[in-house]
Amino acid sequence: MSGQADKSNKSDKQSRNIRLSIKILLFILALMANIGLWLFGILPVRLFEPFTVILFVLFVGLLVYPKLEWPVNILLVVTITFSLFILVDIFLRVYPPRSLYYRPHDRFINRCPSRPYLSRYKANAVYTGEVCGDLAAMSGVQSLQEKRQVIFLTDEFGFRNDPDAVPHDINVIVLGDSFGVGNGTTQAATWASLLSSQYALGVYNLSLPGGLWEHSMNLQLEYDRLNLKADTIILLTLFTGNDLDETKNRANDLSELPPAGQVAAFKTSLRTFKNRSPIKQQLDHARNPATPDQSAFTISDFSDSHKMVFYNLYKHQANRSKQEVLSHPKLKKFLSTLSALQGFCLQRGLELKIVLFPTKLEVYQWVAEGVEPGTIVETLSGFSEVLTNYCLDNKIDYIDLKPFLVKGSRDVFIESQKSVWYYDDTHLNEIGHTIAAEAIYCNMLNVPDVLR
Repeated sequence: MSGQADKSNKSDKQSRNIRLSIKILLFILALMANIGLWLFGILPVRLFEPFTVILFVLFVGLLVYPKLEWPVNILLVVTITFSLFILVDIFLRVYPPRSLYYRPHDRFINRCPSRPYLSRYKANAVYTGEVCGDLAAMSGVQSLQEKRQVIFLTDEFGFRNDPDAVPHDINVIVLGDSFGVGNGTTQAATWASLLSSQYALGVYNLSLPGGLWEHSMNLQLEYDRLNLKADTIILLTLFTGNDLDETKNRANDLSELPPAGQVAAFKTSLRTFKNRSPIKQQLDHARNPATPDQSAFTISDFSDSHKMVFYNLYKHQANRSKQEVLSHPKLKKFLSTLSALQGFCLQRGLELKIVLFPTKLEVYQWVAEGVEPGTIVETLSGFSEVLTNYCLDNKIDYIDLKPFLVKGSRDVFIESQKSVWYYDDTHLNEIGHTIAAEAIYCNMLNVPDVLR
């Protein structure tokens, strides 16, 4: 009898140990799922911390009162539910719904971990699909969307270059913001790509979102890697609409801005990863739904079948007089950054040239005002006048694309009733890119005079 009792006690002990092991395993899985939900950005810190405390309380309760079953059920439900959220989030990261990103630019742009004040696209990104314009997306009016198919490619360093077409001998660096990137236009039809394919130039695109200061930092950061030869042209593109206003008040020398340490870089990467959570974005949108300010946009009839959208903020900035630009509080820093960029180029034998892209309203003011094309006298913006004088004084080649786009837009309208801008976008369409590429090539890139 004693032997049977010992055997029974041993069996009960083994059974209790197994149940305890299952409870410990279940607690660990629930805790890992909770941590995973936080790491993926789905669970905010204000919920992660109390959830963690609750899980530990449940686990302690299981140890003190081993016969309780409901804590086990809660841990099981938490593990399964949180794990499902993580799996769904992973799936949506790979196959994001179109409602999250209306263009690949937004889907692939990230902060640079080692230089969080700069950005990079996802390396070796490949996107083929439908997009619409930023103004239609910002206004929230779906009927304004001009949907089109685009291809968007980046190289291994996170810049919008076709990895299979990066030139061995670079003779032109494109340095700019979304107008340099060619947002909204398929890869092969951007003006930077056309300089390569149509004009046989070795073009490498260093353009990324940001202003003049970011462009300067990107060139300094990437210069050694690119192994540029003397006389390489640095084609700086500026935009009348926002470059002056978005000037950063920071050091102009990259050496004064050391890279972030490993811990800081990891935090930046983690923050980016969490912010990319599709579930987090959807929850944030549900909690704080965006309400577009329709007064920020002007919507005018372009033709019987199309309406054209303008961003009113850019109207104010493009309409500044020369005197208003000269008295702008950020002009001094802007010109200081430009001077530093020119100095960097001169020290290395690089040739800085500047191209100014006008706002949509500067070219299509007649549409916004509802008058016939050609009835408005076109003048250069105050920003362009200041740049013209600065470049003359500092021997920098400069063109404002406004006259070329104004003429091209009228010719295109008379011939086909079409636009050189996307109707729903801040940016040029394929026709506009073709006009820009020709103007830049013939007026900036040292071709024979007979071709000018």
